Amino acid sequence: MTLFVDQAGSLKRQQASQVAGLAAVTIAAAALVGWWASLPLLSNWGSAAMKPMTALSLATLGLALTHPGRTSRFAFALSLAAVAFAALDFAIIRGLVPQAVVLASDDDSFHSGPGMPLATAIAGSALALSRFERHDFIAIMLCGLAGIIAVYALLAYLTGIESLHGTVRSPGLPTAVSMLCVVAGIILRIGMIPALRKSRPLRHLLIVLTCSIIVPLLLLAVYTGFRITDAQLEQTRKNLMNEAHTLSAEVDHEINGEIERLRALAASPSLRQGDFAEFQRQAEAPLALRQSGNVMLVDRNMRQLVNTWVPFGTPMPKAIVQEPVERALAAGKPQVTGLFIGPVSQQLLFSIIVPVQIDDGNRYALVRSPNRHAFASLLAAHELPPGWQAVVADATHRIIARSGQEDGLIGTELPQAQWHRASAGGAFEFVDFEGRPSLQAYAVSDLTGWETVVWEPKALVEAPVRALWWTISLTALLAFTLVVGLALWLGRTIARSVGLAARAAAAVGKGSPLSLSGTPVDEVNTLMAELRGAAARRQAAEQDLQASKDRLQLAFDATQLGWWQYDPRRRVGSGDARFKEIFDVTTDEILIEDLLKRVHPDDAERFRANRQGALDPANAKPYVHHEFRVRRRDGTVRWVEGNGLAYFEGAGPERRLVSFGGTVQDITERKEREEKEHLLMREVNHRAKNMLCVVDSIAHQTATRNPVDFIERFSERIQALSANQDLLIRNEWNGVEIKDLVCAQLAHFADLIGSRIVMHGSRLRLNPASAQAIGLALHELATNAGKYGALSTEMGRVDIGWVIDGDTLAMNWTEHEGPRVSAPKRRGFGTIVMEAMAERSVNGTVDLDYAPSGLTWRLTCPAASALESGEREQI
Repeated sequence: MTLFVDQAGSLKRQQASQVAGLAAVTIAAAALVGWWASLPLLSNWGSAAMKPMTALSLATLGLALTHPGRTSRFAFALSLAAVAFAALDFAIIRGLVPQAVVLASDDDSFHSGPGMPLATAIAGSALALSRFERHDFIAIMLCGLAGIIAVYALLAYLTGIESLHGTVRSPGLPTAVSMLCVVAGIILRIGMIPALRKSRPLRHLLIVLTCSIIVPLLLLAVYTGFRITDAQLEQTRKNLMNEAHTLSAEVDHEINGEIERLRALAASPSLRQGDFAEFQRQAEAPLALRQSGNVMLVDRNMRQLVNTWVPFGTPMPKAIVQEPVERALAAGKPQVTGLFIGPVSQQLLFSIIVPVQIDDGNRYALVRSPNRHAFASLLAAHELPPGWQAVVADATHRIIARSGQEDGLIGTELPQAQWHRASAGGAFEFVDFEGRPSLQAYAVSDLTGWETVVWEPKALVEAPVRALWWTISLTALLAFTLVVGLALWLGRTIARSVGLAARAAAAVGKGSPLSLSGTPVDEVNTLMAELRGAAARRQAAEQDLQASKDRLQLAFDATQLGWWQYDPRRRVGSGDARFKEIFDVTTDEILIEDLLKRVHPDDAERFRANRQGALDPANAKPYVHHEFRVRRRDGTVRWVEGNGLAYFEGAGPERRLVSFGGTVQDITERKEREEKEHLLMREVNHRAKNMLCVVDSIAHQTATRNPVDFIERFSERIQALSANQDLLIRNEWNGVEIKDLVCAQLAHFADLIGSRIVMHGSRLRLNPASAQAIGLALHELATNAGKYGALSTEMGRVDIGWVIDGDTLAMNWTEHEGPRVSAPKRRGFGTIVMEAMAERSVNGTVDLDYAPSGLTWRLTCPAASALESGEREQI
């Protein structure tokens, strides 16, 4: 019944979680549609708009919540995707979007802080962790943190809290509501009560208690800090606006003074009398007093009648400020120009134009070009707070004067970021000349159309705010530390006692010695006593078990066996050190699939068949003396013999495999020895057949060619063949050196070797086949030389030599100073041995010359056909 109730409650929570996810998807989808279709009401609900990237992240989380099942891989993948979107959103806010672009943009997508992307990333991490039940507590804590951020965003909207930076706004109502839906869905998906009911470490519970006390205080402190921050920012904006309007009024006052002086000068009688020389003297008098600027008199044709820059009567071009002069003459009102370069002074100037009315008409215009440095002096006289900057610019945004007396910027255009814009209060943010974010206020003069700009680097604005936040942060840290200290102090006795008991239980599980110290809690001391008794009993049992294992391992070592065991549930195999050595395994366990890959491909099918037969519950076959090859990681192949026994439980259809274990032995040496013996037997058989064939051929040829002395000739040739065989056997059939072969065949002339028989040649080793053929040829040559040739007399000599010339082996037998030689009348078996048999065995040619001075036998053949492979590689 309890299980049914739990399942019903879980089903209801899942459905509620899906509803919350569907609500989050709906809100985020509406925001995306509103952003794409330019329907702001769908994305902002009358507050700040939801950013497209935030909407995409929240829609992904909501879609993951709508998928049933906590262990869904699809929901897990969507959670990770939402975290990735949030990280991208955070990166865009913090680094990828340049500050100047953000400040110049009016799109709400660029005007929000990193709090909501951070909350989205935290919520996505919590949803991903909810797939693993053991991480429910961490997921709940993360959800609580994301929920706090969402609640704060909601409070920021309801209370009108603004952050320090005007370009960074609190998330709007749709974002906060959608995030709350996601947080609620995740908590419902996990189930807060079941998660909190699980046993937790004491330190976790203390942390939860501390957080429940500190978090409300922190929220109150943050709220207060933001209120103070907003007040500080608002005051700074007001101060900047006051300074801008004050400076603009002072500039207007200066311009009005100039206009009044020009109007007084325009009433001069000399103008009405046409005495322009006298007018110039009158105009130069006030200029001399002010020691700056000049005065021009311009008629309707734009001719300069008077210019105080030059003596009267000097020819002058037409005035360059024609359009402002025409407006002044037409409207009858003073005009103020922007900056321009004077044609006479070649300096940056601005002009004040006052019409001169004569006989009810504006006949002339007085043009005054004051010294622009007067405004720089005005800005300098107006003491700005430290770090503040001020600029006076004309209607075309060209700088007329700047605080700090930086003449290099006079006449340059004010950066576009500082141009006045339609914003509340006449204050906005921008990036100044030095690349510093700044807060600026401006005032536009109705008299001149000029703008006066005053700004302050945001670092100065933020300095007191940073101090405030540092104070709040340190106070919060101190409070948190104090509360944690008190909680730890109050729970110290219980924590230490329970911790000691927990360590004692863990030590019993590991077989480690227990601590003998006691605790202030009687119940824990009783538990410790029981644990010590259990530890003693376990230690005795482990010693007995270890002794048994040692005896078993000794038996394994004596027989060079290794043991192995297969776990059918986990499909992994394990074994002792010899098992891991044989199969080249470095870990304690190996998957059966990986183990099967080590079996040689030629034996893999048989290995699988034998293993499956042994593991068949219905008809298990013996798994004994199973020989197969293992291919190690370094490429070597080892022969292995395995024996095993499978254990089953149950009966009939319910019978199933419990475990499968056995022994394994490396039989590589035994298999190599067997293979070597087999090859040796085949080799002995092959060579015996070859020898019998040679003997049969010698017997037939000797009997046919020399029937009279058959026994003697046959015996000598068998002895020559036997000498070759002795040499080959002595060298283990690895070939024979030519010198040893010559000495063996000339053994009955051993006393003549070195005197009448001379040998010369490098040290070369013949292969077995060529050694037999050349040995028989040498025997025939020696026999003929002893009977009929050079060795049949006291003075005859024999010269035997061999040499390598490139890839060719040459060997010769030359007789000297013996009886006169003539070619035989018939071709006997000896001649066949010396010529045809030698040629055929080494794939060469034999030149047999019966010269009167002595017999010459010369063999020429490829070195590869006659010599051992090692000898050929050295050539």
